Amino acid sequence: MYSKTCKFISVFFFLLFAIVTSGQDYHYWSEQYGGEASLLGGAALAGMGDNSSVFYNPAAMAFQHYTEKLSISANAYRLRYVTMKHGLGPERHINNFNMMINPQLIAGMINFKKAPRFHLSYALLTKNSYHFKVNTQATFIDDILSSEVGDEYFVGNYEFENSLLDQWAGFGIAYQLSDHFSIGLSHFGIYRNYKYHNNIELSAFPLDTAYHHISEFRSSINFDYWNLTGIFKLGLILNYEKITIGLTGTSPTFGIAGSANAQRIFKIVNLDFVTDNDFAVIDRKEGMKTHHKYPGSIGVGINYTMSSKLATYFSYEYFFSFDEYYVFSSTDNPVSYPELTEPEIEHIFGDAPFISFIESSKSVMNFGLGIRYKWNDKLSVLSGFRTDFNHNALGNFEMGRVVAESVNWDIYHFSLGVRKEGKKALTTGVEFSFAPETKTNAFVNLSDPDENNTLLGDNQIGTTAKQFGLKLIISYTIHSD
Repeated sequence: MYSKTCKFISVFFFLLFAIVTSGQDYHYWSEQYGGEASLLGGAALAGMGDNSSVFYNPAAMAFQHYTEKLSISANAYRLRYVTMKHGLGPERHINNFNMMINPQLIAGMINFKKAPRFHLSYALLTKNSYHFKVNTQATFIDDILSSEVGDEYFVGNYEFENSLLDQWAGFGIAYQLSDHFSIGLSHFGIYRNYKYHNNIELSAFPLDTAYHHISEFRSSINFDYWNLTGIFKLGLILNYEKITIGLTGTSPTFGIAGSANAQRIFKIVNLDFVTDNDFAVIDRKEGMKTHHKYPGSIGVGINYTMSSKLATYFSYEYFFSFDEYYVFSSTDNPVSYPELTEPEIEHIFGDAPFISFIESSKSVMNFGLGIRYKWNDKLSVLSGFRTDFNHNALGNFEMGRVVAESVNWDIYHFSLGVRKEGKKALTTGVEFSFAPETKTNAFVNLSDPDENNTLLGDNQIGTTAKQFGLKLIISYTIHSD
């Protein structure tokens, strides 16, 4: 039998790998909405004079020079390449490439002839769309188990996948209080769908057939949930000939409805662990209540017309933090074989429920810059830059808590494109994004198994990650007569 110190090390490494896994991106400014706003670095909190105002600052609708009956914007192609050096163990790298096509924004505006100071707009937008998948196997022969005679044949399987889709639908109303001042309010309903799969299966088979003690470790966490929440945004606009200033305040989300299904398995065979015995803990829950949070934020935007040909745009938004909370959880004790006591369950899995999912967010500040150069009466050149800082507050390790950790990288976006004016206006361009090389933990270490860490290896092995992205942005707008 091993000492209590070895047992604690076993618990530590199990939790490090099986519970905390890199995956979901935690960024508020990954996407921008509307062709102009996207290509001007998202610097739209003082308004772009188009239908994107319903999202950025509803008060800006009052100063649009014309009515846009319909705007359709899309990331016609979105490419993303992620590389992680030693992401699955020493010299076991991860290279992930995906391509997606999705709408950014569909929006329109309604004016009232009998109440010209009122303006109404509606919008449907894709706030977040994300998918990441890893599936790998490692096999080799080595002396892994000191308690067994001779070498063992090791087989390690690792499967990880998560996907996220946030759809926002809402409307906004603006009222022009004076020639230079307006106020607006928008409301969005948010539908979120999230799926998560994390499966680790590790086995050591003795080569000497006289010994048949196969050692196994398994951790499997699978869940999916949907969630419906609501959010409000209040906007103010101060508008003059050469300068426009916008202020916004966004409420935290409030819960409406949601449901989660989750299944989790944890199994130890012929590996000395906390209980000194083989055991399995298996549980499944359906229909759990869910609530995902977006924090409140405040923002300021400034648009400045420098000349008849050149205009600049600036936006800044501060997102508040929120403490740890359960997106979903079950207070029922899990099923275990043989039956474990409640103190044993808590000692192995920490104070969080066996089936649960935790998130937390730190405060972040993002800013965007944009430049518009009017080439002629019909054509303008647009360029921009924006930051996209990571807000995940859970770090690389949380003892005994199920979290979907991201690589905590910051992303930077550069954009360039053109806009052709007319009754049917077209905006198109490209956006390049990158996250510099960032230190992180390996997803799992399949190269150095041993019985002291229940066949799991140390994941602090100098892993680094970086990513590159490219978007083709197209926006089409139909103006009213």
